[in-house]
Formats: sequence, structure tokens, C-alpha cells
Amino acid sequence: MSILQDISDSKVVNVNLGAFIDSAPNPMMMMDGHGCIIALNTLCETLFGYEHSDLTNRPIETVLPGALGHSKSEPRDDDPAGSSTQVSGSSRELIGLHKNGSTIPIEISFHKMHFENQKWILASIADVRERNRVLKNLQESEERFRTVFNDAPVGMALTSTLGRFIFVNKALCDFLGYGRNELSAKDLLAITYEEDRERTLHQLRQTAAGDASDITIETRYLHKSGQVLWGDSRRSLLRDSETRKTRYLVSQIVDITDRKHMEQSLRETEQRFRTIADSAPVLIWMSELNKIRSYFNRRWLEFTGRELEKELANGWIQRVHPQDVSNFSEVYANSFEHRTPFAVSYRIERHDGEYRWLVDTGTPRFNPDGSFAGFVGCCIDETDRRAAEDVLRNISRRLIEAQEKERRRIARELHDDINQRLAMLAIELQQLDSSPPLHARRHERIDRLFKRTMEISADLQALSHELHSVTLEHLGLAVAMRSFCNDVTRHQKVKIEFTEKDLPAVIPSDISLALLRVLQEGVHNAVKHSRVRKLQTELAGKRGEIQLTIRDFGVGFDQEQAAKGEGLGLLSMKERILPFSGTLSISSQLKQGTEIIVRIPVPPHRRNESEGGCGISRQSASN
Repeated sequence: MSILQDISDSKVVNVNLGAFIDSAPNPMMMMDGHGCIIALNTLCETLFGYEHSDLTNRPIETVLPGALGHSKSEPRDDDPAGSSTQVSGSSRELIGLHKNGSTIPIEISFHKMHFENQKWILASIADVRERNRVLKNLQESEERFRTVFNDAPVGMALTSTLGRFIFVNKALCDFLGYGRNELSAKDLLAITYEEDRERTLHQLRQTAAGDASDITIETRYLHKSGQVLWGDSRRSLLRDSETRKTRYLVSQIVDITDRKHMEQSLRETEQRFRTIADSAPVLIWMSELNKIRSYFNRRWLEFTGRELEKELANGWIQRVHPQDVSNFSEVYANSFEHRTPFAVSYRIERHDGEYRWLVDTGTPRFNPDGSFAGFVGCCIDETDRRAAEDVLRNISRRLIEAQEKERRRIARELHDDINQRLAMLAIELQQLDSSPPLHARRHERIDRLFKRTMEISADLQALSHELHSVTLEHLGLAVAMRSFCNDVTRHQKVKIEFTEKDLPAVIPSDISLALLRVLQEGVHNAVKHSRVRKLQTELAGKRGEIQLTIRDFGVGFDQEQAAKGEGLGLLSMKERILPFSGTLSISSQLKQGTEIIVRIPVPPHRRNESEGGCGISRQSASN
């Protein structure tokens, strides 16, 4: 920096050089023509660590070695300032010496002066340590930037505002298949897919005009081979620090080709799913992580007669019968929590206002990475099936009632007619046997006939009781079952254990009769097929139901083979409990026995009009 340049005798008169130097804003010293210091200011003293008197009349090389360039030639008498002294006003960098021996980088400029026929040299000094530190940091920062820029794992480019490449990194070259020199000779438009160029050009013009500072956009690019690639492009502006005008664009391009292909594949898959779902003869829905349903197929919308927007979220549940909402919500929430499939039935209002029964089956769905994505489900209208089952149950009930009526008639005929006639025959045989004289051989034959007649009479009586249990009618289910087990034990020489527990005070007569018939059929099958002489039976009251268990420890059977052809006994048992929504389960293994469990729901306040003795309590039965 020049503070004073070529002051001639005619322009400067009576100048107080000391005051001028002291008032300077930077370190400054004055030298005579021989390079000796004759004046310096306080800032100069501070910079070099000397007092004023320490440097006065001493050569400038004391603090600035080589300042006047005397290494090549000494100052001549006719040129006291030295022929090699820097041109007036020019500056150069030197290394100064502090009094303590440390070095100080400085920048110095010399200014020749002529005053009162004397030649002087004014030296203006600047401490450049801070500037050098800043420059060093700037260089290091620039080097780091270049390293990060070039080694970045994503494509990066420095371009002009019109998209001309100035610098590109290796990742961008690899992405597009070009060498660095090849790519540097192109611009953004040249590597952009034809259909996206107009949009890219428009964005470049926007950024050049300053209308947009940062842009993020997905763009198609052309590989050197001609392949179309997808890139997620982000462009930022670099402005001039003084004018704030846009000078460059920094572009970052991330390869998203694989993601785009996957998205396209997913869209095609979703479209195929929607086509299949809309063509399916069932109602299909889909829900997200928040349990909210986000999709219904065309069949669902046709069934409800509502638009998709009204069904989405929880709009669809407004059509569910109020009595079924609570049960459905509980099952649905539990399945979501445990990520398990579910099946639940509920009534929903159809487009014509009729409530229809649906069986809703839901299955958890997962993303390709295995994360839970929600549920997908389908609904089947089972109203007609339920109606058919009701009809079938009614038919079965009427058939069983007719069968029981016929059994009662036959039982009465056997007991009141056939059995009485056999009894009269037995009496006559006994009387004939007692009439003397009678040959011994004839006596034996009559005795055998009498015994056979009594056996037939006993069998007929047992058959009569089995066809129509008077005990069930007058003493209740538990007593009738115990009596039946005792009769089988007595006649079949098989020990049958019967236990009862926690039975309800009142059991409807139709349910009692059904359970007794199931017991009879189950015991007869066990006696016939199990090849054991001991059975266990139990009648127990459970919460809201009655459970009958028949267990043997015989040869068992293969359930898979047995399922291929059910016998009449099993069908009979199922038909007996069908009208009461009962269930029958069989567990059997070869050589480990068989267990039959029958469950029939019993509502707490259910009473049958025909309840008679079958509905008495256990206490009254024991009395």
C-alpha cells in the first residue's frame, strides 16, 4: 500500500516526518540513503519487539534481512538508496526478525522521498501472519472440498449457470459411462433424456435468473451406451460473495434406477392385484399399520352400494350391525397386536337395507424386507348357508322327534304287549313243568324253554328302556346316564365309570335326550370296537355349556383313514347335536385309545316348553 509517493521539494515543505510516521495506521519506518533507520513508529516497535532507541541509526537488515537487496550490490555513493532497491511503491514479502529470535512474515513497500536535497526511503510494513493463516486455511478447505467432491459416493458436478460442465467427479463419470475429459466437454442437456430436456432447460433458466436457489427433481439421463438411467438430482447455487450474482451450479445426482424399476414393478403388481381383486367373487379389503382400511374391491362397493371414499377409514363399520361391532373390534385389535390371522362373523347392511352375515377372514401382510405392513382380508356372504343350516337343523329336529315318538311307541308295545305275552308263556311253561307225572327229559326241555323265555323277556325290557328312558323322563339326565352305564356293565360284562360335576340346576329336556343318545351310541361303539373291558364317561357343566366325555384305552384307530368314511354311529351323534349348535371332537391314536368330547351350549335362562322330569336338579334326583 502506498501512503506517500515521490514527494518533491516543491510540494513538501517543513513536513514533520516524526509526526507523520507516528500517526500511520500500520508499522512504518524511515531510512536514510544508506539504509539506516532514522525513525519508526510505535506499531513497528511492537511488531519487532525493540525500543525506538534500539533501532535508530541501525541498518534495516537488523529486523529485515535482505530488505534492500544488498546481496547483489552495495549502494553507490551517487545512489544512496541502492540501485537494487525495489521500485517506489512496489511491495514484496519478507521474513522479519523479532528481538526474541522468532520470525515474522511481513509485506513491505518502499517509497523514495527527496527532501532538502536529501534522499530518504519510507518503508510501510504489514504483518501478514493472520492473512497467511487465513490463506492456509482456505487452501486446506479447498483441498478438502476437492477431495470430498471427487471422492463422493454420488455423482457431483460444478457447472455454469447454463449447464456447461466445469468439474465432474468420478462417481458421475461411472454413472454415465464417460471418462472425465469426455464428460467435461458436454453439458447437462446433452446427457439428459430427450423428454426431460425442456424441463431441465426451464430449471436452468430459473436458477440463472435467481428465481430458484435449490432444486430437487427426478430426471432421466442417457448412459454412454444409450441406456436410460434415473437420477435424483439436487442443484444449488454458488453466488459471488460481493455482487451476489449466480456464478455456478453445484449438482448432485444419485442413481435411483433400481428403485424406479422396483417402483414400476410394484405398480404393475398392484395393478394386477386390483384387476384380480375386482374380478374376484368375494369382498376384499386391505388395511394399513394404523388398522385403518385403505382399499375395498369393486365387489365390496357393489355389495354396500356406496362410493369408495365413504367406505375408507372407519366409514365402512357404520354399516355393521350394532350388536356385532364390539366383538369384531376386539378380534380385529387382538389380531393386529399379535400379527396373527383371524376369522370373525358379523352382520353388515347391504345396499338394499338387508343385514347379511359375512365371514371376514384376515391375514397379516409384510413388506419385502419382512416388516409388518397391515392386513388383507376377504369376506364371504354366508347368509344363505346359515339359512340352509337352520332348515337342516329343523329337519333334523323333526326327524329326531319323529324317531323318538316311534321309539316310545315301540317301547310301549314291547313293554305292554310283547313282554306281557312272554311273561304269560313263561307262566304256562312253569305250570306245565309242575304237572305230574312228567318225564325227566321233557322236564329239562321245558326248563330250558322257560329260561330262554325269561332271557328274551329281560332283553326286551332292556331294549324298551333304551328306546324310551323312563328314568330320564322322571329322574333327570345324570341318573339316566348312570342307570344306562350300570345296565351295560351288567349285561355286557364291561366296567363303565360314570362321573358328573358342576351340572346346571336345569337342563332342557331336548338337550338331555340328545346327550343320552350320544352316550348310548358312543358306549356301544366303544364296547364293540375298542376291545377293552373298562370305559370312562363324564358329564360336566362348563361356562355356558355342557360337556360329555367318553374315553377308552383300547386299540384306537387312524383318524385320517376314519375321516374318509364316517360310520353311521358318528353321523348319528352329529345329527343329534346339530340342532343345538353342538360340537363333536374325536381324538384317537393306534394302541392308545379314543376320546370323544361333545359340547352343547346351554344359555343361562333357556327353558323348553316340554321340560319335565328331565329338568330336575341333581339334589331332587338323589332324593
